Amino acid sequence: MNLWLKIRFSLAKSIYVFYTVFVKQFCFIPCRLSLFNIHVSWIDSFRSFRSYFIFLFKITKLKKGASIIGTKDIATKELLNINRIFADILNGYVYKGQQVIKPEALEDFRTHESYQSDAGVLHNQNRDVAKLYKDEMSIQLAIAGLEHQTSIDRLMPIRIIGYDGASYRQQLTGEWKDGHPIPVITFILYFGIEKKWDMDLSLQDILPIPKAFRKHFQNYGINVINVAWLTDEQIDCFQSDFKILAKVLKHLRLHPEEKYQDEQEIEYAKQLLQVLTEITGDKDYIQYTDTTSDRKEIHNMASLFKNSERYGREQGKADERLRLIQELLRKEMSDDFILSLNYTPEELEKAKTLLQQPVSDSETA
Repeated sequence: MNLWLKIRFSLAKSIYVFYTVFVKQFCFIPCRLSLFNIHVSWIDSFRSFRSYFIFLFKITKLKKGASIIGTKDIATKELLNINRIFADILNGYVYKGQQVIKPEALEDFRTHESYQSDAGVLHNQNRDVAKLYKDEMSIQLAIAGLEHQTSIDRLMPIRIIGYDGASYRQQLTGEWKDGHPIPVITFILYFGIEKKWDMDLSLQDILPIPKAFRKHFQNYGINVINVAWLTDEQIDCFQSDFKILAKVLKHLRLHPEEKYQDEQEIEYAKQLLQVLTEITGDKDYIQYTDTTSDRKEIHNMASLFKNSERYGREQGKADERLRLIQELLRKEMSDDFILSLNYTPEELEKAKTLLQQPVSDSETA
């Protein structure tokens, strides 16, 4: 930490303590305002200074190299905004793998909306990604939105009804090119791996609705895709890099100590690896997009980790696991017992195959 940053930190801390001990205790109680003869406008000014110094205090606590702007948000938006990825998510999840929506049938739709509160304050509202879906005759069919979350937000139904409402409101303006309104559908891609998002999925789940009003209340639900909890059959419905992303997250949830390696060809290596880096915090994913001069070296997840400095250690762990399974098989332990020790069916089958192979002279020596 440089000297100027230390000075700002100390100054912010001192003024905040002064505010907490003196101003908060004495100045903001009406009966004491007259006692200390403090003008209200001065207090308002102090509030502004307080906000500024709290901001400085928080900035000082950021680690070196950290960014105030959410790079995770930017990287994920860039990946999801690719028409090939966007269309594949809808085809895989909605149409069960049928290639109904073509990438060329999607157009970027406005994600930024401004509104004015009752107090006259202008607020900005931003979707992550939204696309206008048209048919072959360029007839507008629907507006599809994608939001991504790495943590559960129980107020998400309120946020989504705001996003969807803004998209419907745009259709009432003179900017709307088509005469008839179209539906707005939003999907939430949940990238968390610690807890499944299976609650707080509608307004009724989060609002205390009086009993007499419940039958009249217009509920609004949200579509959450728990990516790390998708079944293998569901994941196989995808064809793009999103399929790789889903496989990695599921593998990370089930086997957090192991690297996922796959032979599927990566189309958008830089975008995908940036997202994986930000979600998992593992810089092994992204280091090759920064240092490798030939991007073609990254063919798939397997080739990525074969180039990794940690590949040897990971391979050693995998070999050790296979060796332990072989020892259990030699002791005639059942398959169910071995799988109960958190070994995978793939590891079990591989260990059985290795046991059936003839042992070379060098290995017996």
